[in-house]
Amino acid sequence: FDHEEFFQEFPIQTNLTLETIEAKSQEMGILPGYPLNRDFPELGNALLIAATEKTQEQDVEKLLNFFQKSTTKNQPLGIRSNA
Repeated sequence: FDHEEFFQEFPIQTNLTLETIEAKSQEMGILPGYPLNRDFPELGNALLIAATEKTQEQDVEKLLNFFQKSTTKNQPLGIRSNA
């Protein structure tokens, strides 16, 4: 990332339940995103992910690693972008 200030948000839809995401993310010590179904129940297992100029590549890799480890070998990655 360059050094200009920015704030970027994007939703993702996951095949994991939000309860599973919350439990597994606590085990790994990360905050994976804001569960959108708290405000919009019709969105199901959608998360709002945010990044700023302070987000480092290792933070993005840690989040991707979280989703990869949170799915089984026979399931897709668990992320489907709606953007």
